[in-house]
Amino acid sequence: MPALPAGPTILATSFATACRLTGDRSLTWPSARVATVDLGLRTENGPDWFRVMDLDARIYAARYSLADPALAPPGHELIQIAAACGPRERKSDAERRVRSLLDQTWPGRRAAVRWHQSALRTHRTGAVDLPGTTGHDRPAVSRGDP
Repeated sequence: MPALPAGPTILATSFATACRLTGDRSLTWPSARVATVDLGLRTENGPDWFRVMDLDARIYAARYSLADPALAPPGHELIQIAAACGPRERKSDAERRVRSLLDQTWPGRRAAVRWHQSALRTHRTGAVDLPGTTGHDRPAVSRGDP
């Protein structure tokens, strides 16, 4: 979209895109960096967990196909994982943490992987309220004329 349409508009977008569309360079707020990993696995004896959280390693993993089997073909599982990254942490380092967690919680998983996709996501996880700030400190939602 090269410009905002005429009339009232509701647009959910990143701060970078909002800055470009409105010309307002004050639209900034810190966001997290997250490595995401999606796995498709062939399973005969899957784990008994639906979710795993490792608070020390900052990882959340969920077996979504356990809740909704239609998300994966019969005999397969869909696992989606988010690993919070430090400011200078590489995606490969986050993936190493994810592999370590999965090795502990799903022995034999490596041989079952049929599909793997990963990405490093920045400025895509929503606003983060750092210590000393609240949602009231974020840029105003209402922009432009009433």
